[in-house]
Amino acid sequence: MNFVFVYSIQFIEFKRISHNYHHRVIRYRPNTCAWICVQEATGASYAATVKTIRQVKTVFVIFISFVSCWTPYVVVLLYDSSDSLPLTVHLFTSMLAHLHANLNFAIYSFSSRAVRAAYRRLAARVVAYCRRRTTPNNSAPAAAAAAASPP
Repeated sequence: MNFVFVYSIQFIEFKRISHNYHHRVIRYRPNTCAWICVQEATGASYAATVKTIRQVKTVFVIFISFVSCWTPYVVVLLYDSSDSLPLTVHLFTSMLAHLHANLNFAIYSFSSRAVRAAYRRLAARVVAYCRRRTTPNNSAPAAAAAAASPP
């Protein structure tokens, strides 16, 4: 049951960090109905503060994916000490646990604007290439002209 304690401590710390940044950095200006950035005492710029908040959110999502992927595996291992559950349950929870590595790749890559832009460019190139490959040959009009001319 130590994993529950560790997960709860990590969750509380991530929540505390997110709460502190939200309330210290971004505040609501009541008279203008606009959001303003209140810089910290260190003099950090707005862009650096927003980047830090984005990084904290990304790490929090990584943590949630870790917990959701590895908790079923740990629960099955703790519950099934006598090896009474079928093999498919063990295999499924093991595969779910190892899925976490693939989720890390996706989360980190899609949380970066530069990587998302690169994926869009790559997808546009692939679509353009596929469209070029599926268009009819340019030799079709020449073949029709050759068939129309007398031998």
